[in-house]
Amino acid sequence: MRSGTWLTSLALLASASVAEAAPLAYGAAFDTLYQIDLANGTTTLIGPIGFNDVEGLAIGPDGSLYGISDASKTLIIIDKRTGRGVAIGGVNNNTGLLGQGSGQFDALDFGLTFSCDGRLWASSDATRKFWELDPSTGVARYVGYLSVQMTGLAARGDGVYGIGSGGDEALYKIDLATGQAHVRGSLLNGAQIADGGLDADEQGNLWGVLDYQPIQENKPSDIVKIDRVTGASTKVATTRTEMEGLAIAPVRACGEDPVPRGPSPVSIPSLHDLGLALLGSLLALIGFFAIDRRR
Repeated sequence: MRSGTWLTSLALLASASVAEAAPLAYGAAFDTLYQIDLANGTTTLIGPIGFNDVEGLAIGPDGSLYGISDASKTLIIIDKRTGRGVAIGGVNNNTGLLGQGSGQFDALDFGLTFSCDGRLWASSDATRKFWELDPSTGVARYVGYLSVQMTGLAARGDGVYGIGSGGDEALYKIDLATGQAHVRGSLLNGAQIADGGLDADEQGNLWGVLDYQPIQENKPSDIVKIDRVTGASTKVATTRTEMEGLAIAPVRACGEDPVPRGPSPVSIPSLHDLGLALLGSLLALIGFFAIDRRR
């Protein structure tokens, strides 16, 4: 192999190792569960959920995937391997919220998340209400009025966050005692979304999936990272249209700076660090060969 060829190959390998990885997530599109690669937006079909208009998704403390059907106002557990959903307690409308929605479709448009203490919360962007749900029965307890159209919920060790839609596009932190939403900052610099999903990864980074249907027909959903302090969003990739709920990982321990799970990490070079070192060395070698060939 020529020196230029193997140097190019090694440089590409080093560049790949430097690239920052993004987590995998679960997303719902009406009645179907997908796995989403947040780095590039690629979706993998898992299967039909068996419930219509599944919106909020959340991963419980034990790793179980929960969802909520807006069509039947039912809290469900979803098999992450097959996508099949089962109603908590085997009962539809286990939340007791049927008839409390908006318009001819009785829409509530849920957000869903577990907080770091294991409690389950739901929001409505149609009625701007906020509830606590019993994970074992699905029964909803009204907490308060959000005052904004909250379309997605997520939790970190320091509290519960939400993103708004329909003119309320911003990041909010929610007071769990009253349901009041406190704005952190604008999400999209004036752009509007119809629905969205929100969750935090294991490091506490906030990710969102933003659905523009029907405001902007056929516009793919955006995957964004969101700054929890300013609310500013950074587009990472696009994915299929009408992707709403988003679930990534269980919430870490409570606290502003949650203690990592498992034993204390050992300080070793990461692939990221090794990739940078390798890339630097290769650039030096390329320069050497370029000079040598001129002689």
